[in-house]
Amino acid sequence: MTGGKAISKKASEYRELGWNVLPLKPKGKAPALDKWEKYQRERVTVEELDQWETNYWTQGANLAIITGEISGVVVIDVDSEQGFEELLKHWDGETLTVKTSKGRHFYFKHPSDGYALTNSVKFLLGVDFRGNGGYVVAPPSIHESGHEYTWENWGIPIADLPLALLNIIREKGERKPPVSAEEWKIDIQEGERDEKVTRLAGKLLQAAVPFDMALKQMKDFNNEHCKPPLEERQVEKCVKSAARREASKPVSIWKPESEQAFITLPQREMARRYTLSETQWTVPGWLPQAGIGLCVAPPGNHKTWMLLNMALAVATGKPFLGHYPVMKTGNVLVIQQEDPFELLQERLAMMFNWEPATEQDGEFTLDCRNVKEFLNMPITWLTTRDFHFQNDAAVVWLEGKIDEIKPELVIIDPLYSAVSTEKYMAESVQKMLDCKRLRDEYGCSFILAHHTTKSGEKSGARTDIWGSTFLNAFLEFAWRIIKGNAENVQQVWRHSKFKGDEEKLELTFNITDHSFKVDVTSVKESKENEILEVIKEGVYTTQRALANATGSSIGHVNKVLRKHNIIKGKGGQYEIPELPAERTSV
Repeated sequence: MTGGKAISKKASEYRELGWNVLPLKPKGKAPALDKWEKYQRERVTVEELDQWETNYWTQGANLAIITGEISGVVVIDVDSEQGFEELLKHWDGETLTVKTSKGRHFYFKHPSDGYALTNSVKFLLGVDFRGNGGYVVAPPSIHESGHEYTWENWGIPIADLPLALLNIIREKGERKPPVSAEEWKIDIQEGERDEKVTRLAGKLLQAAVPFDMALKQMKDFNNEHCKPPLEERQVEKCVKSAARREASKPVSIWKPESEQAFITLPQREMARRYTLSETQWTVPGWLPQAGIGLCVAPPGNHKTWMLLNMALAVATGKPFLGHYPVMKTGNVLVIQQEDPFELLQERLAMMFNWEPATEQDGEFTLDCRNVKEFLNMPITWLTTRDFHFQNDAAVVWLEGKIDEIKPELVIIDPLYSAVSTEKYMAESVQKMLDCKRLRDEYGCSFILAHHTTKSGEKSGARTDIWGSTFLNAFLEFAWRIIKGNAENVQQVWRHSKFKGDEEKLELTFNITDHSFKVDVTSVKESKENEILEVIKEGVYTTQRALANATGSSIGHVNKVLRKHNIIKGKGGQYEIPELPAERTSV
């Protein structure tokens, strides 16, 4: 039995066990019903199951089990290794379990003491709880990835919720429901509808209700209690406004009243917090504390290597590029939405060791003495590759994650994956202002990786480098990486609004399958050495010829000639004078 018949049979089986069920959209997690909340209180009937088989399950719909008192079960949802480690600290038993696309759903009995357990997002690090007001995708549903939800141990008894977990869940659930039952029943007249919808949506989002679910609840509320109902697009506008407002507030002081939408400070407090002083650096010359900047380069110029190395430096205190000290370490959040994670981890492991791999029997092996330290580095990765500044829910997630791990540095690579390519970059920069708000609130730095425009590969104009005057105004520091004169050699031009232009550098990347090393020299010193090497050839008779041969300015050539007292020889060519021989006493 496959497809809709299999889903329908399981739905009937679950109902016979006392569980309320719900049809979901095909290969999705969103309810297929316009109004499903009543099934948190009312039992699904046989007639309804028959209708759902025809209208939904034969059309490929997924199946959910409603959690909480109505079904007598609650579910702990774990989808990461970190989550499993946290759960094992409090429970290491056996209960009815579903294998999901990334983790497990652990089923437990709902406590029979009359205490209703509501949903709790991240009640442990990486662990969610589904109780009253929630549901979970159930076997044999199909995830959008093609994975089928399956029971790992169907038929074993459902365990009681362990007391250690119950106490944590109850502590997290001590708060009142975000919206009271009375508020849901009040009819709203014309002139008050926008404000009420926005305020209720804000309460839901603040309580970690997913954006799509909050939007659906507000659409239902609008249809039933707004007199007359708002247009659907206006409801969407109100909920998005609430999401932006929620994202702009520190979680600890958020209140739904409209007067909390803006924060002001008197001049005395502004001066105390923000009076200009000496720049504080996380990595001197490269990464200012609480700064927002760009790493700009065309593809293939070691941009990702440098960002990974900065993440490693901030997380561990290892010198950046092996040369630059780290003044402040901390957590790092990496949003990498372009390169394969396997490749990134290989590169990070290579850089972490800082030593060539050892050779045994003709094979190179990585030194694993520090594997524990490598695994415990305070770097957090977003692996779903779905972050976008235009997605209000994504920005709300970003603030929640920053509030949770308090990173010293956030890396977003590449920028084009997180902003709209339409009206590039004016509209996108407006959305990216959330970075500055989060920087001001949490004191973290942001580095945004950005591909050079075609004109920017050769041009020195900043607007050509990153393609927009809006982006130029937005950033506070930047690294511009351009191709050097030899393979694996890059030049880096650094600029910040704090200090202006830094010394231009030439980086030589020595990378093998087993080692990573970077040699650093100043571009000025490198160019001077190049001019001297060309002079040694003894064929150039004019400063212009020397400038053309080395890609330098005539002024720079002239300075080098005067610095080293270089004059023309008898044949008219420039020659480096020999040092005078030491006098010998007789």
